[in-house]
Amino acid sequence: MQRDMLKIPLVRGKFLFPFIEATCFSNREIESLLMKNKLPIYLYGKQDCYVPLRNAVQFSDAARRMRGSYDVGYLLSKKINFEYLSDKSQSIINGSPDLYSALQNFSARAQIENTDLLVKIEFHGSSLRVCGSFKNTSALQNIENFQWINNLILIEIVRQFAGNDWMPECMAFNAYYMPSDDVRAIWSRCKFTSAHREAWIEIPICYLSMPPINKKIFGKENKIDVLNYSNSLIDALRLMLPSYLDGKVPTVFDIAEMANASTRSLQRALADSGLSYRGILNEIKFNKAMHLLTDSDTKIVDVALSLGYSDAAHFTRAFQKIAGVPPLRFRVFSKEMMLR
Repeated sequence: MQRDMLKIPLVRGKFLFPFIEATCFSNREIESLLMKNKLPIYLYGKQDCYVPLRNAVQFSDAARRMRGSYDVGYLLSKKINFEYLSDKSQSIINGSPDLYSALQNFSARAQIENTDLLVKIEFHGSSLRVCGSFKNTSALQNIENFQWINNLILIEIVRQFAGNDWMPECMAFNAYYMPSDDVRAIWSRCKFTSAHREAWIEIPICYLSMPPINKKIFGKENKIDVLNYSNSLIDALRLMLPSYLDGKVPTVFDIAEMANASTRSLQRALADSGLSYRGILNEIKFNKAMHLLTDSDTKIVDVALSLGYSDAAHFTRAFQKIAGVPPLRFRVFSKEMMLR
């Protein structure tokens, strides 16, 4: 792979929650499984943070196997709902005039939920197919776990217009997948098919003009909206690393593995951009520190711990090296400027 083509596909951390909740394991067991798969071990409160999709897929399958369940679709069908979407996506969908507009809006915003996801809409006879595919990770083993999530999210979008009992007549998977009897019992009116170019659900065309049942509007923006995400390696690092700061931060070797590249290729790709992994990590820590010091009254020692420093003294030295002033003075100065 060319150095300028290195990518780390990401997914919102909230989509790990169904697998975590379905295991019924202790917090220690869950943290151990997250750490083994190089994921942040402290996820609660980080629903809108991002994690590497490759590692999320590996974690989802490990959780399934540890639970002794063959078919993750049964677990996800009981967990996934419309509120798994980001607040902004929920707002835009519920604010759409009809179902067809909502599907178009979601198609344009799919990478907010999963940076590797491509959603497109195709007319197929008397139905509309909403197709989802992964641009860089379609060959991953057990990717059907996240194809299930994508299909279920699409179904939840339709249910905002057609009612909570709606289910598609047909649901397709890109991966080779045969649903268990438990899944077929839940989706009794749905035909399953697999080994397609894309995953998709079918919606009758007559549903497309339906207005939303509930026009609940949210105001919160999602981080990726602000970033104008380019799907580059640098953007991916800046988006995912904040979720790791209060735990075990990935090594350069870990990052290379996430990008499906060698450590040397990763370091050269960063160098070609005039950056280093340590430099990006320090930048992310500094930006988060500025946010906490400016927009909250979090104690300096708690700011230090949230950024992965062992104590306030180490954090103070690192912050002053970049900002030129210690954290407490920076906080006082920032608040004085806001009052002017």
